[in-house]
Amino acid sequence: MQTLVQEVQVHPVKIDKSELSNYQFSKKEVLHSKEAIDQRWRDLNRGMALGNLHKVPCTIVFQSDQGELVKLEATIWAVTMTSILLKSGRLIPISCIHEVIL
Repeated sequence: MQTLVQEVQVHPVKIDKSELSNYQFSKKEVLHSKEAIDQRWRDLNRGMALGNLHKVPCTIVFQSDQGELVKLEATIWAVTMTSILLKSGRLIPISCIHEVIL
């Protein structure tokens, strides 16, 4: 007997930057491969360059501490070893970011 595994696609909840203060961030690393983590790092730095040089926002998909996927459009002003700083002054830990869409 074959078992069919159904893939469930999870769509992130889209929020406005003003709603970001309502969320707490996951403390664990959400990506599972070194390649994905390296790609995220490259995308974050490219997003920061676009934000600082051209004022171009990017879409950030992160995981909340409740396990919910959340997406927002924001301008990345700085990238540190552990977090990103948005134009609004809010910090998001890098480890909870699933994707940066430029």
